[in-house]
Amino acid sequence: ASWTEKRTEQAPSARYGHVMWYDEVRRMVMVFGGYGGTWLNDLWGFDGVTWRRIDLPGAPEPRVVTAVAYDCLNQISYVYGGANRGLGRDNGTWFDDLWALDANGWRRIVTPLSPGPRVGHTMAFDPVRRRVVLFGGNGTGNRETADTWEFDGTTWTQMAPQVSPPARYYHGMTYDTAMGRVLLF
Repeated sequence: ASWTEKRTEQAPSARYGHVMWYDEVRRMVMVFGGYGGTWLNDLWGFDGVTWRRIDLPGAPEPRVVTAVAYDCLNQISYVYGGANRGLGRDNGTWFDDLWALDANGWRRIVTPLSPGPRVGHTMAFDPVRRRVVLFGGNGTGNRETADTWEFDGTTWTQMAPQVSPPARYYHGMTYDTAMGRVLLF
């Protein structure tokens, strides 16, 4: 395997702490947020040839180390949590918010119960169960968490699996279509 650099006339600025995913409707790799000398909440799409900035109404506040999951059944990207102005609890804001991105733009989804403020967590969409699954992260009190939450498009539910991975943050998680399950590492 080898890497090939794709040079384009226009591209997102250099950054870290952003999220990246594939949007099947737009047929683009999407990049949102991060930090690159300033806190970012810009949205970019790459179609394999060209990057283009996508300006849609109602974008969330700038943030880093958030999580994203793409609901392929409803064509909605969900973004949850993250932080701005520093990652130490005393230096910035840790978000406890859920955002949906669809063809019409961004909208905040307010729910009575949520996973709470956190950074470094992961999310994946399970199309068989029609749920966004969220695991872990660094949560309230600046502690690693080992909680599992599911979002059904309307409501967050904290799960109580009999077996669960130990607490962790900045990990990886995805849905494996061949196995029909969410994998975490």
